[in-house]
Amino acid sequence: MDFPLIETSRLTLASLMVTDGSAVFSLFSDRRVMEYYDLDIFTREIEAQSWIAKHKARFDRNEGIRWAIRFKGQSRLIGTCGFNSWNQTLRTGEIGFEVSPECWGKGIAAEAVQAVVEWAFVAGMGKPLNRIIARTMLENDASARLLLKLGFQEKEIVRGGGHWKGAFHDLRIFALASKRD
Repeated sequence: MDFPLIETSRLTLASLMVTDGSAVFSLFSDRRVMEYYDLDIFTREIEAQSWIAKHKARFDRNEGIRWAIRFKGQSRLIGTCGFNSWNQTLRTGEIGFEVSPECWGKGIAAEAVQAVVEWAFVAGMGKPLNRIIARTMLENDASARLLLKLGFQEKEIVRGGGHWKGAFHDLRIFALASKRD
């Protein structure tokens, strides 16, 4: 399968490229972006290159897909969005996203996530998804608001449901089901 290109009114979502390494490093080395992320803050650009390679490998194995978010007509990456996991059998996926702080409060993440959700429910990676989940830390109110705005429902709170950066974290689990009959 070729990597799908998605366009919205303001954005182009396309494959991550090796040349995106410095922009990915800039995102993932920013403490504001990483505050609620399940990764340690990047300290070397090689970590960004490894992250890009990991997502390319997931796509090649039909296990996930991650788009670079760019403004239409521009080459600079301003965020990423996609599925950290994609289960072909159960037709479920777990979505994740982040955008540069300069884009916060402008609807960029919501626009990208909405486009990716629509793609997943209609086309998908071979088979459309039936259900999408998202996990956020309890304190991540901005992501929770975005997910609720897009129709996700908060399903549960899992105490100690995540472990990263040397600590356990309570997580909110959100879900969105396809509107198919």
